[in-house]
Amino acid sequence: MTLAEGLELIFQRPVDLITRQSIKNPVFRNAVDSTSQSLYAASSAQPAV
Repeated sequence: MTLAEGLELIFQRPVDLITRQSIKNPVFRNAVDSTSQSLYAASSAQPAV
């Protein structure tokens, strides 16, 4: 199962997965940037040993 298929199963609707770089329309890109939220961010902290 792909990520898109898994999200479609969860949300019960079609989804499109795109990268920020693929958005060519500057107005739409600004709207996306101003409303985006991080769902996952890797930690740069070193794990405790």
